[in-house]
Amino acid sequence: MSDYNVLVTGGSGFIGTNLVNFIDINGLKKFIKIEGNLPYESLPKQYNEFKLLVILSSTEGLPNVMLEAMACGTPVLAAPVGSIPDIIINDETGFLSTDRTPEGISNAVVKLLYHSYLN
Repeated sequence: MSDYNVLVTGGSGFIGTNLVNFIDINGLKKFIKIEGNLPYESLPKQYNEFKLLVILSSTEGLPNVMLEAMACGTPVLAAPVGSIPDIIINDETGFLSTDRTPEGISNAVVKLLYHSYLN
C-alpha cells in the first residue's frame, strides 16, 4: 500500500470535500491518500491491500463495501447498526464497536492492528 499509513477510498461529495480540507489544514497528506471513485474491477485489489476496513457509521443498512471486503478476506471493524450484526459476530467474523468517539475508534483500530487475526 505504498508509503501511506491510511488509504481512504470512496466517492466524492460534501464529506469527501471536508475530509480533504481537514487533511490539508492539519498537514496529514503524507499519511493519507484519497483515491476518490474507483472502478469496480479494481476493488478486490484494494481490499486485499487493506489491513482493516472501518465502518463506524451511526446508521447503515447492509453495506456492500463490508460484504465485498469480507469476501476478499479483509477484516472489518463496524458499528452494530442496521444489518451489520446479522453478518459480523464480534471476534469471529469481524469486529464490532459501539464507541464512535475519536478516542474509541483509535483505541479499537490500534488494538486490532496488533490482534493475531490481522497479522
